[in-house]
Amino acid sequence: MFMSYTYLFAVLTIIALISAVAYKWSFLHTKKIAYISLIQYIYLVVVPGILFSVIFSFIIDVIKKPLNTEIFLSDKLLVVLVLLSTIYTYGGTVIHTIAKTLSRFFTPDQKDSFVYKVNKYFHLKFSHNLSFAGASSSAVFLSLLEINHLPESETGNFILPFFNGLALGFVFIISIVRYHKFDKNKDIAEYFEIKPWSDLKFFFYAFALLFIIFIYGAKPYLKTIKYYPITLSMLVTSFEIILFTFFLYSRRLYRKNKLRSSQKNI
Repeated sequence: MFMSYTYLFAVLTIIALISAVAYKWSFLHTKKIAYISLIQYIYLVVVPGILFSVIFSFIIDVIKKPLNTEIFLSDKLLVVLVLLSTIYTYGGTVIHTIAKTLSRFFTPDQKDSFVYKVNKYFHLKFSHNLSFAGASSSAVFLSLLEINHLPESETGNFILPFFNGLALGFVFIISIVRYHKFDKNKDIAEYFEIKPWSDLKFFFYAFALLFIIFIYGAKPYLKTIKYYPITLSMLVTSFEIILFTFFLYSRRLYRKNKLRSSQKNI
């Protein structure tokens, strides 16, 4: 199991690095094939193909292990949920690519049109909520599938999964923060309050529900969680996102209360 986990996260790390480097390479943005830039082909074809193959191989490896005594959800249901979540994640990516590609063909005088606003909605709110919620669901259900089975060994190493969880949470938070291009002329607190929270409410609410399901399903195995690397990483990542969510929401409440106080003093 640990070798499978190491292999899985090695592939994820390599993909993340390649994607980050590719995004900064202007050639991949300017060079197009049939109106679509090369960077979008990487995100639509190359990355999903590798990810799906690795995740599916990991699922097969997990379900070969003997079952645990306490099972929250059956293997069959969890495999369906993992695959369904990956489909939704990919669907969000496809919608984002199409909408982003179309947005570049609008002229400045068309940006007040109804069609532009619909395309912008699919480009930003809809695709990002669908992708973030789908990716979170995949990770949660994959973790629950892992704890359905006995660990391969009783020599769990919590250090690597712990730091992988920290790194994954950091990447996820950065993805949320970069949801909109940062405006240097605006206060960072205002940016954090308005952009991610207001537009990504569905994701935050969905993640809260997923977190409850995850904790409930993993509760019997929390004492031995170091033997379940995917679950341990997911637990660390979840706490990071929960803390970030609390930060966004508290900033929002603080600014609302501050605004009400200033209005009363006028």
